[in-house]
Amino acid sequence: MMRTSLRLRLALWFTAALFVTMGSSFLAVYFFVRNAWESSIDRQLNQDFETVGSFLFYRPKSIGAQGHLYSDIMFLVKDGGRILYHSSAMCNSSYFTESGERETIPTEGLWRSSSGKVFALRSAPMMVSFRDCVATIAIDLGPMNQSLSSLANILLLALGAAMAGSVLGGFGLATRSLSPLGRMAEKMRSITTEGLSERLVVENPSDEMGRVAIVFNQTMDRLEASFTRLKSFAAEVSHELRTPLTAIRSVGELALRASMGGGGAIPECVSSSAEPASTREAIGSMLEEADRLSFLVDAMLTLARSDTGQSPPEPAEADLGALVLSVVETLQVLAEEKGQRIETTIPEPAIIGSLDETTARRALVNVVDNAIRYTPAGGSIRVILRRPFPDKAFIDIVDGAEAIPESEREALFERFHRSPRNRSSQGLGLGLAIARWAIELNGGKIAFVDHEGSGNCCRIELAAR
Repeated sequence: MMRTSLRLRLALWFTAALFVTMGSSFLAVYFFVRNAWESSIDRQLNQDFETVGSFLFYRPKSIGAQGHLYSDIMFLVKDGGRILYHSSAMCNSSYFTESGERETIPTEGLWRSSSGKVFALRSAPMMVSFRDCVATIAIDLGPMNQSLSSLANILLLALGAAMAGSVLGGFGLATRSLSPLGRMAEKMRSITTEGLSERLVVENPSDEMGRVAIVFNQTMDRLEASFTRLKSFAAEVSHELRTPLTAIRSVGELALRASMGGGGAIPECVSSSAEPASTREAIGSMLEEADRLSFLVDAMLTLARSDTGQSPPEPAEADLGALVLSVVETLQVLAEEKGQRIETTIPEPAIIGSLDETTARRALVNVVDNAIRYTPAGGSIRVILRRPFPDKAFIDIVDGAEAIPESEREALFERFHRSPRNRSSQGLGLGLAIARWAIELNGGKIAFVDHEGSGNCCRIELAAR
């Protein structure tokens, strides 16, 4: 069954369900009619018995010929083993014939004659001319059985016709119902990486096909966005790698030409009159660009590992207060170079029961370094640790930079994204992306939030004990 087409399976399931339903209904109808017939036979036996008893008891002398009674009711009356009376209807029946030929014959219940006829019998004592007799009433069940047989044949024919119609109708209905799925499959087959913007047509958003199309379109939206970010990522990486590599190559070539006394315009930093100093300066510039290149490669490697899940966390108990003080102490020298001051507020201990301290530290370093970079010289940065709830700890990093519009806050956590007003900065646009990955790896959240005063507030939320 599982290897057949969905249309055929639906048609067969529809046929099976219809067969069970109609078969049960037809059986119920058949047995209802049969029970009704049997009840009517039982009532007819009682009524015939009363009619014959009254007739023989009140007017036994007006019966006509002795022993033979003209009546359409099948009955006979016996006195011991001798038949006193019998009706004309009984005289013409096989029951009367065989009762004379055989010594014993049933007088109650159902009896089948040698010819195949079935009779319903009922016997009871009866007073006839002040004599105790036994009367037997019989009803031929042939008409009832014939009617029941005709009814069964009609129901079977109707069931067969219904099954044939259900197979054809079910297959046609399944074909019509699944036709949108076939069109969706054809459309899916035509979608390639060059046409990720194409979408399925949602014919009816309320049915199952429409919901499948909507979910597929949403998946394609995410896939297209991922491909777009991937292309942007490749372009940004190429641009960022080309800049330090070009600088290294240019400085190296100029230093080499100066040391060999080659012609051409030589910058003062690499002139032949001060070869050792110029060489050191050239090497310093190359090392600076190499360090920038190394940082870029390391950041991209971190993000690549985060995408593939190759950086599993190593959770352990940690003190957020100590972690904040350690990060501030490390970055204090950068703030002092710009004449800035970093203020820390740690009102109470905040113990994290399960924290990968390495990744959490990296996230906090990136956020504080970002605040130092964009805060003007002589400004201040505040790092506030607080616990507004028993099970949560917040780290707020408040800088003195220009306020970030609310519409731009979320985009700052995307890779290689830099605010248009900070394009001149030497940042790579990866710090906050790495910070988000590190915080989410520890089950936390990070975002820019509204706060009182100037500047921006980047909030890190972690589960505390």
